[in-house]
Amino acid sequence: AERLRPLTEAGADPLVGDLADPRFLAQAFRGADAVFAMIPPEYDHPDPTSRARGIVEAIAAGTQVARVRHAVSLSSVGADLPAGNGPIAWLHHLERRLDQVPGLHTTHLRPGYFFENHLGSIGVIKAFGKLAGGFQPGVPLPMTATADIAATAAVRLGDLSWGGQQVQELQG
Repeated sequence: AERLRPLTEAGADPLVGDLADPRFLAQAFRGADAVFAMIPPEYDHPDPTSRARGIVEAIAAGTQVARVRHAVSLSSVGADLPAGNGPIAWLHHLERRLDQVPGLHTTHLRPGYFFENHLGSIGVIKAFGKLAGGFQPGVPLPMTATADIAATAAVRLGDLSWGGQQVQELQG
């Protein structure tokens, strides 16, 4: 709750709870026309896959109980695959599960690799003049700035005249 104080002072009405608790999310979503859904990274969790699945199920149940009509989810390039893509498989599950909620219209944003993920490599780049990492040299890597993702989500959430289930790939 203390970390949310700046948001409260700015006029937000934050709630503190467990994202894997469907009752908490139903309460948080009550009265909302739309939600922005994402699985926050919790790679240090003892069982991150089970944790992600629990959050997905809670989001789906929360939107259904609260009768939310629209959801925009943060997914990823590669979420069309159910397996063999690491944690992105969790996003595949998120997309499929939200698409199953009766009466919920969905847009799944599939950005590429976040530009900001390279910030931790600035020292290596300065020292060696190269980007070191787990990427094959010469292979194109779609990337997106998080500000562009936010802007796209804001447009979708600002005009709820759309319906059905949609995927929108984003590249910056």
